Amino acid sequence: MCRTLIEAIPRILNWIILFKNPQWWPEESRGAVDFGSDNGLKRVNISEVIDIEEMAWAPKYGLKGMIDASLRVKFESNNKEVNEIIMPLEFKTGKGTYGQSAMEHTAQVILYTLLMSERYMKPIDSGLLYYLNTDHTQGIAVKRSDLVGLIMRRNELAKDILKASITQHLPPMLQSPSMCKSCRHLNACTIHHKAHGGSIESSGLGDMFDSSTGHLTTSHFAFLRHWDWLIDLEAKVMEVTKKDIWRSHSLKKDTSAGCLSSIVLDTSNNHPRKNPFKENKFTY
Repeated sequence: MCRTLIEAIPRILNWIILFKNPQWWPEESRGAVDFGSDNGLKRVNISEVIDIEEMAWAPKYGLKGMIDASLRVKFESNNKEVNEIIMPLEFKTGKGTYGQSAMEHTAQVILYTLLMSERYMKPIDSGLLYYLNTDHTQGIAVKRSDLVGLIMRRNELAKDILKASITQHLPPMLQSPSMCKSCRHLNACTIHHKAHGGSIESSGLGDMFDSSTGHLTTSHFAFLRHWDWLIDLEAKVMEVTKKDIWRSHSLKKDTSAGCLSSIVLDTSNNHPRKNPFKENKFTY
């Protein structure tokens, strides 16, 4: 880990110089970022790092995330005008600039633009991906169709999670070897499927399923089922505790109870800000 960090420092410094001080670089390579076939190369100049590891919520969409860096940048538009906008920056340490990993990374940045649009109360439709291992910067231009698709998948996932929490059964496997072989959750998925009565036929993965689960015995699966059961019990207790916080009507101070009392909802907008922003930034 230490060696990886030491090797990464020069690349990070060069990246900062390239996009923070572009006048130090030749004209043809000054902060040029590819934003895809529809938008092409755009020059990006970072004028401010607004925040790092910024936690953003969007209750309207049922999403939250931690953004590596929130940037204010000078951005060249399609008509060659230079505008100052806000966009997310996501760092990646792997080499996955193509294929399934690249799609996941792109989707992550697209969702970050949605979170930041809610956070800063203005449309944000661009973001940056920086791959530390390959020293490659990719621009992400948000398309409405991609955003709609991601929200639909989010809703499907939420529905499946809710159903699984009620029925105590995971959704069926996709039975798609081409998709599953590159999935980061392949081992966890196949092992849980086998532990809860699944088979090579129901998985639809053939030898891939056996290679992931063949080394485990009946006692291993019995332990996993018992461990899952204990986690479910703990989760149910925590859920009751969270509900009790809001259900209590006691005005007495009780140090042994987890409850909130005498809460007043302040709808005014007169709260002082220690660090004023240029934007109308939403305060949680």
